[in-house]
Amino acid sequence: MKAELNQKSKTHYTEIDLFRNMSSILSSKYQVSFIEETHLQKVVYNSQQINQAATREISDLWIIAFSPSQTRARMTFLQAKYHRAILDSMNTKFSGDYFQYELLSTRPTLSSIVGIKCNFPLDILSFSCCDSVGSYGVFFIDNNNQIDLAYCTANHLTTNSPLPAFYTSTTAPVKLDIPYSPVNQYTLCSFQTHSELISCFDIDSFTQSLINLEIGAELIPYPIILAFVKTVLKQKGTDPTVTQLLNFIDRLLPPPNIVAAGADANDNFDGLPCTLLLINTDEKGNGG
Repeated sequence: MKAELNQKSKTHYTEIDLFRNMSSILSSKYQVSFIEETHLQKVVYNSQQINQAATREISDLWIIAFSPSQTRARMTFLQAKYHRAILDSMNTKFSGDYFQYELLSTRPTLSSIVGIKCNFPLDILSFSCCDSVGSYGVFFIDNNNQIDLAYCTANHLTTNSPLPAFYTSTTAPVKLDIPYSPVNQYTLCSFQTHSELISCFDIDSFTQSLINLEIGAELIPYPIILAFVKTVLKQKGTDPTVTQLLNFIDRLLPPPNIVAAGADANDNFDGLPCTLLLINTDEKGNGG
């Protein structure tokens, strides 16, 4: 991925431009769709730091990777950053917003959704105890002036910056620190059956972990979340990857009345569709 991305990209590109290019590169081997961003989809949660409501975007990018052949799907809400400097064993800090970090690292039950671009269930961050539901992907420039990417689950980031004493609707800047390791860090997911990537400092490892279904919450045990994803995707027309994921979800969901009976009273799935990156990790020609 790194070599191809640097052939297609310039260092002045934005982080979303770079993710679009990553999507294009992956599409040569996998069925991939990049459908807008979750940028500007704001949610409200109760901040533990200030003990009052805070409003932030849910993330820059919503990623769902799935494998019909393995009957698996995982999703993460990833905050994309561009450090524009080196990240390595001696330089592990990048700039972020405290309330965005708190939202993705603590993953609380949401208080409300702002607007109806995508009316997420209020437990969209808290339904699973997989750490990588909330994550950060930080593009940086390496020693050879090449674009690379560091990844970390949000709750494994740390900060030594002064923390905010009050809410601000604009940025509450902090320095976030990725724990450095010379090897990629993994843990077992909440079901103790699948490996989950905690952190890495290269884009090839990040990409491979997406393809290996090692990032994000496992979706198969959660029919309510699958039903929400289906509702969002049904508004995306005839996109091939969307169709594949819809067909996959239809095979998994129980009858509609059973799904409805388990839904929370606040789970109204109507609303305009969100944007996301979809990856069918079955290679093209092999069920993909």
